[in-house]
Amino acid sequence: MNKLLLSGYAYPSNFTSGEMTVLIEQGRIARVTPGPDPAADIVTEGFILPGFIDLQVNGAYGFDFSTDGYTVTDVAARLPQTGVTAFLPTIITSPFEEYPKRLAEIRKASQATPAPGAGTTAAPQK
Repeated sequence: MNKLLLSGYAYPSNFTSGEMTVLIEQGRIARVTPGPDPAADIVTEGFILPGFIDLQVNGAYGFDFSTDGYTVTDVAARLPQTGVTAFLPTIITSPFEEYPKRLAEIRKASQATPAPGAGTTAAPQK
């Protein structure tokens, strides 16, 4: 689907709220207009919100990045169910000696797998 029109109570990024209509084209928000559109593809009684960005994810769904950095793709595939569209994988609970190995695993997994899920931001390689 290249175009999708959503209508309902929205909280766009400009800190306003109210009934709005959101046009999504090619998977991105193209336009937000005030007021409802009863002819929209989806008219919701819930809320229309931008995706959340989680800045500290040590793992989820039984996966722990501190023991296997490659599991970042498993977590990325499921996070959008919670409204998270991008995240920063972290391994803060790991012993310091494990950091280079785990960060390399996370980087490789993030770069090798095209995301049909939440995007990751891995630390740059030195």
